Amino acid sequence: MKKPTIKQKSSWGVLILAISLFINGCGQKENQETISPELQLEIIKNCVSQIQKDAPMINFLVNPQFQRFEFNSYFKENHIMEKYQPDGKYNYDKKKAETLKLLAWSNEDFLDAQREANKIYLNKNNLALLDFSNASQGNFVISFSGINKNLVFADLIQYPKFIAVSELKSSSFIRNEKFMSATCIIFILKDNQVEKVFYDCDITNN
Repeated sequence: MKKPTIKQKSSWGVLILAISLFINGCGQKENQETISPELQLEIIKNCVSQIQKDAPMINFLVNPQFQRFEFNSYFKENHIMEKYQPDGKYNYDKKKAETLKLLAWSNEDFLDAQREANKIYLNKNNLALLDFSNASQGNFVISFSGINKNLVFADLIQYPKFIAVSELKSSSFIRNEKFMSATCIIFILKDNQVEKVFYDCDITNN
């Protein structure tokens, strides 16, 4: 039997590379397509329902702008713990390690999900999220991160003044203004439903 020539080897290499790229491309496309606009809203609705179940007495608005896909992003971006607990050392990574263990994710798995979610959602607006508000105005605002089919983040911020839905539709709403209380929320999902929820970094600013 003849050994393959260099030209034949090269042809086989090109063919294998093309097949590999095609499979990888299809996999990435499938991952994005599984989170359709309708599915995005279903996931957010389920997360909001969980918050309502755990805090039934509050009137809240849902921010239509997606935030960073990150553990405790609001607290990190605004240095909350450093300002309000300067003598304490809060371990931001404690819940991260616990969450990744439950998901059976490595840190690299999380970083891949983070890059994809931020690329698709970060600072994008979906005004349909406003429909999940349970009041036309209120001083509690829920902001969601980009969406992964296994993991979603949110923060629940209580402001000293009431905010109208119209403010959330415009660029005048600023998330980092003075707050009365702030809570970061971690949702672990299974089949688009909330399987587990963590309330993390809860702080009151009196």
